[in-house]
Amino acid sequence: MASSIPLIRASAAIPCETWLTLNGLPAAELLVEAGLPASPASSPSRLVSLHALFQFLATMADIHGADFGARIATPEALMQLGVPGRALRRSRTVREALIRISSTFYQHASLVFMFANERSGGMEITETVSINGSAAMHHQAQQHVAAMICSIGYLANGRPLPANVRMSPHPRLGIDHLRPYLGDDIVSAEGRLLHMWIPDAVLDLALPWEPELPKPRELESQKSAARSSLTESAYVLIAGMVADGNPSIDRLALCSGRSRRTLQRMLKAEGTSFVKLLDAVRQNQVLGHLMQSHASVSSIGSGVGFRSSSSITRAVRRWTSTSPRQLRSGQRIA
Repeated sequence: MASSIPLIRASAAIPCETWLTLNGLPAAELLVEAGLPASPASSPSRLVSLHALFQFLATMADIHGADFGARIATPEALMQLGVPGRALRRSRTVREALIRISSTFYQHASLVFMFANERSGGMEITETVSINGSAAMHHQAQQHVAAMICSIGYLANGRPLPANVRMSPHPRLGIDHLRPYLGDDIVSAEGRLLHMWIPDAVLDLALPWEPELPKPRELESQKSAARSSLTESAYVLIAGMVADGNPSIDRLALCSGRSRRTLQRMLKAEGTSFVKLLDAVRQNQVLGHLMQSHASVSSIGSGVGFRSSSSITRAVRRWTSTSPRQLRSGQRIA
């Protein structure tokens, strides 16, 4: 698992998209430049690069203020977060929400470990991320998670949840800039562990709704976000890039948090390459569309990056020894 690229559901980038749009900034352009989809809200269950998202938070904080991660963490944003949002909406109390969110978080992100443990007098919440990154990046990620958790209080009684918080400080500014969001019981701690203590006094506050029941067709986002190898996680990201129309080894390196050369060396060690994975993605998508849709061959090809009908025809023959027309009619070349 150590070599796999950490992944997270695209819904995690919706708070960024919303804030940028509300502030008149080119959300799609900035997100794509960072290695993220142009519109996370249009495909919230899609898996994207966790490193790219965390780095984007750090970049936005450099431009818009060190409290950026906390500023975009609102109750409305939490409700939009796919798996965590559904866990919240299916809960009756703050306590139940925190337990549900932590127990399903593996479906939302890989290499992010969140636990909610009930103790005498309250609940201990811990979260850690097993990826490399700058101190500023981890500071943004932790403040974002902590502020999201505290924002549940606004739904229960109109105030953020009171919490004792220990977290990574900003490398220059420390933690004082987060007191308006997380309260005064916040202290700096070395390392990558976020620790929160929520007192019993607020855990049993009721949430203002009748809990939702699970809906059909949620199976994809109920799967683990983790992928067991670099090859598998790279394939997932390349498939998203093909859908966006911008697959490249440099973009994959950005999403992996590694240099191009290091990424190429690691893929080679697993017996593959960016070119092979891109070809596999295109093969899977093209053959699937040919067999399951009535779209023209040229439109199917252009959708995955082929520039002409002849180029997709040659690719289909290479993959199947069959022309696209013969494949659709169920015939094969002897």
